Amino acid sequence: MKNHPPKRFLQFLRWFCREDYLDEIEGDLLEIYKKQSEISPRKAKWNFGWSVIRYLRPQFIHINLQNSRIMKSILSIKENPYVLLLFTTIVLLFALAFRPTTDIEIQEITMFSFPLSNIVWVFPSLLLSSWLIYLVTNKFLYSITIIWVHVLITVITTLLIIIVVYVGINPSQFTSNRHEMIGTTMQILSLLFVFGQLAYVVNILIGIFGKVKAQ
Repeated sequence: MKNHPPKRFLQFLRWFCREDYLDEIEGDLLEIYKKQSEISPRKAKWNFGWSVIRYLRPQFIHINLQNSRIMKSILSIKENPYVLLLFTTIVLLFALAFRPTTDIEIQEITMFSFPLSNIVWVFPSLLLSSWLIYLVTNKFLYSITIIWVHVLITVITTLLIIIVVYVGINPSQFTSNRHEMIGTTMQILSLLFVFGQLAYVVNILIGIFGKVKAQ
């Protein structure tokens, strides 16, 4: 196959998928990938990765300990700093699933004309998307230092934004008259978040141009 599917996603599938399902699932995904790659290799890779993620369901999961070394490498923060995005996503998903009951019902609150109960899921979705993008593009990146900058800014600003949102919807004696301060803080954190994403763009552009220049 001239255009191979993303290696990391294939390893991930083989790690978590039950053996009695693995051959059938992997065969179907590879067949679909082969057909799609003839039309658009890039789109085929994205679809392959997304399809693997969709199989992360209880009926298909059985951790393959024989591939634990492979996954230890993939999930090593030292080797792959962007794994921190995945870990933070998992923490947020658990927090959302088991969030403590507050005096204010989150379903009744809106931000920017959207229900807050829907907006809160944007945060883990963004982090998970960033992790998936890294899995696909990590070989094109120029500097691990810039990766750390992007990941840390993204994680820290996301968590701080969530804290500010929580403070805003649960007013206390300290914050009840400080709406302007909360709004300003949100603006600053949003700008820092955007700056972090620019760091990723710079990193991949330098990496791509460097590889093209070296050829």
